[in-house]
Amino acid sequence: EVYDIRQEITQIRRYFHKNPELKYEETNTAKQIDAYLKDLGIETKTGVAVTGVVGLLRGDHDGPCIMLRADMDALPVHELKNDDNADFISLKEGKMHACGHDGHLAILCGAAKILSTLKHLLHGSVKFVFQPAEEGGAGAQRMVEENVMNEPFVDQVYGLHVWSYDKFGTARIVNGPLMAGCCMFEMHVTGKGGHAAIPHNTNDAVVATSYLVQQLHTIVSRNVDPLKSLVLTVGKIDCGTKDNVIAEKAHLTGTLRWFEEHDYDVAMQRIRDICVGIENSFRVKIEFKQTTSKFPPVVNRNKECCELVRKSVNQVLPATKQSGVINESNYKTTISEDFGFFLDERPGCFFFLGCGVDGDQTYPHHKPDFKLDERCLTVGTQIFTTLILERLIKWKE
Repeated sequence: EVYDIRQEITQIRRYFHKNPELKYEETNTAKQIDAYLKDLGIETKTGVAVTGVVGLLRGDHDGPCIMLRADMDALPVHELKNDDNADFISLKEGKMHACGHDGHLAILCGAAKILSTLKHLLHGSVKFVFQPAEEGGAGAQRMVEENVMNEPFVDQVYGLHVWSYDKFGTARIVNGPLMAGCCMFEMHVTGKGGHAAIPHNTNDAVVATSYLVQQLHTIVSRNVDPLKSLVLTVGKIDCGTKDNVIAEKAHLTGTLRWFEEHDYDVAMQRIRDICVGIENSFRVKIEFKQTTSKFPPVVNRNKECCELVRKSVNQVLPATKQSGVINESNYKTTISEDFGFFLDERPGCFFFLGCGVDGDQTYPHHKPDFKLDERCLTVGTQIFTTLILERLIKWKE
């Protein structure tokens, strides 16, 4: 049945790809999803976490509630046209589904369509969560705060991310940490400006910021166990106005990634310590603040849930050298995802679905030339469908 709707699933993805919307602006996306679910006879609730949509499919028999999630938002990226996307390139200037969320939407819509025809078999219910603002907006956190894990009570949560770093036909399932925790930060450096020819009467924000960045990047190499993982990146610096003017102000932004809470605490304390040292050394003031929510790491703690996903994937993808589950039990990435907010509330599993196109070249997420092998949409739909049938037809207390 999934194979029979493969073209519909692809068209859903392409529609959303042509019509991307940024975080908390997904109004048209939400409208389309709401209408699609209602046509399937699925109960819907809109306006969850501003623009989110929640669908509820009640099976004909009592049982647990299983949540499936897809994120909705695009990125502020200008898409590059190529032979593959000419028919469905983004119509919105400077906006693009450059991370594959359009694929997630299509997969979950496809699963909803198939499962809506099988409700007579289901011992329990399925909650289809279309989440806004994954890209830095902590939409998952907001959905948790707005009680999406209840009414009815969600017993388990599942999600996937298409993954262009692995070829189509593969999947990664890790029982343990998979994706890093994340936060963004900014710093305002204020010194005393002046003429470039009279530096002794100034407190140079350029010099102070240069030393600040260098010191920040010693945290990973000198304050964290080298057998653990932490990333600190300063991604942007704004400072100075003219070649013969010593800058009074500087502004920098960056990100911090971690897997263990202790490492996050160490890094935050060292950042504050370094700021104080730079202030004293260069007679400047530094304002440091975290600018986003603290996204928890994505950790698949429940072995049973991971095994259910593995079993479902094995039924869909043949286990060969080129396809099936990639057996790297310690695989993890310092890329982040806000699905960790859901996993902190309920048992579940988040997994990667290979979508890399044929050939030697990889098209990374968040880049203007990102692309995916659309065959993964059918595979993802089948995995979600199989997972629900395995859980709600064969549920064991």
